[in-house]
Amino acid sequence: MSNLQELNENDLFTVTGGTTAAAPTGSVTYTCPDCGTIIRASTRDASVICPNVKCRKSFNIENGKLVPKMTRPQAALKPAGT
Repeated sequence: MSNLQELNENDLFTVTGGTTAAAPTGSVTYTCPDCGTIIRASTRDASVICPNVKCRKSFNIENGKLVPKMTRPQAALKPAGT
Protein backbone atom coordinates (compact mmCIF):
# COMPACT_ATOMS: atom_id res chain seq x y z
CA MET A 1 0.00 0.00 0.00
CA SER A 2 1.34 3.47 -0.78
CA ASN A 3 1.62 6.43 1.59
CA LEU A 4 0.06 8.87 -0.90
CA GLN A 5 -2.69 11.09 0.44
CA GLU A 6 -5.60 12.39 -1.57
CA LEU A 7 -6.35 16.09 -1.64
CA ASN A 8 -9.92 16.99 -0.92
CA GLU A 9 -11.70 20.14 -2.06
CA ASN A 10 -10.81 22.08 1.11
CA ASP A 11 -7.11 21.32 0.55
CA LEU A 12 -7.36 22.60 -3.02
CA PHE A 13 -8.72 25.96 -1.86
CA THR A 14 -5.58 26.53 0.20
CA VAL A 15 -3.29 25.97 -2.81
CA THR A 16 -2.28 29.14 -4.63
CA GLY A 17 -4.43 29.34 -7.73
CA GLY A 18 -6.53 26.38 -6.46
CA THR A 19 -9.95 25.76 -7.89
CA THR A 20 -11.31 29.26 -7.49
CA ALA A 21 -11.69 31.38 -10.59
CA ALA A 22 -10.28 34.87 -10.90
CA ALA A 23 -12.66 37.42 -9.45
CA PRO A 24 -14.48 39.29 -12.22
CA THR A 25 -14.84 43.05 -12.17
CA GLY A 26 -18.09 44.39 -10.83
CA SER A 27 -21.05 44.35 -13.15
CA VAL A 28 -23.62 47.05 -13.78
CA THR A 29 -26.93 46.85 -15.58
CA TYR A 30 -28.32 49.74 -17.61
CA THR A 31 -31.49 50.10 -19.65
CA CYS A 32 -31.24 51.54 -23.15
CA PRO A 33 -33.24 54.79 -23.11
CA ASP A 34 -34.22 54.34 -26.78
CA CYS A 35 -35.47 50.74 -26.92
CA GLY A 36 -35.56 49.54 -23.29
CA THR A 37 -33.13 46.64 -23.79
CA ILE A 38 -31.01 45.62 -20.81
CA ILE A 39 -27.30 46.48 -21.26
CA ARG A 40 -24.85 44.58 -19.06
CA ALA A 41 -21.47 46.21 -18.53
CA SER A 42 -18.39 46.02 -16.35
CA THR A 43 -17.66 48.75 -13.84
CA ARG A 44 -14.51 49.42 -15.88
CA ASP A 45 -16.36 50.12 -19.14
CA ALA A 46 -16.26 53.71 -20.37
CA SER A 47 -18.69 53.09 -23.23
CA VAL A 48 -21.31 50.53 -24.25
CA ILE A 49 -23.37 49.61 -27.29
CA CYS A 50 -26.98 48.47 -27.03
CA PRO A 51 -27.10 44.71 -27.79
CA ASN A 52 -30.45 45.06 -29.59
CA VAL A 53 -29.67 44.51 -33.29
CA LYS A 54 -32.37 46.97 -34.36
CA CYS A 55 -31.07 49.71 -32.03
CA ARG A 56 -27.24 49.44 -31.64
CA LYS A 57 -26.96 52.93 -30.11
CA SER A 58 -23.59 53.87 -28.58
CA PHE A 59 -23.34 55.43 -25.14
CA ASN A 60 -20.55 56.78 -22.98
CA ILE A 61 -20.80 56.03 -19.26
CA GLU A 62 -20.39 59.19 -17.21
CA ASN A 63 -21.03 59.29 -13.46
CA GLY A 64 -22.91 56.00 -13.66
CA LYS A 65 -25.31 57.19 -16.37
CA LEU A 66 -25.62 56.50 -20.08
CA VAL A 67 -24.83 59.53 -22.23
CA PRO A 68 -25.50 59.23 -25.98
CA LYS A 69 -22.37 59.48 -28.11
CA MET A 70 -22.38 62.43 -30.45
CA THR A 71 -22.28 61.39 -34.07
CA ARG A 72 -21.05 63.61 -36.83
CA PRO A 73 -23.66 64.68 -39.35
CA GLN A 74 -23.03 62.95 -42.63
CA ALA A 75 -22.33 65.14 -45.63
CA ALA A 76 -24.55 64.67 -48.64
CA LEU A 77 -22.96 62.40 -51.23
CA LYS A 78 -22.36 63.80 -54.69
CA PRO A 79 -22.39 61.66 -57.81
CA ALA A 80 -18.94 60.90 -59.21
CA GLY A 81 -17.81 62.90 -62.25
CA THR A 82 -19.92 65.99 -61.70
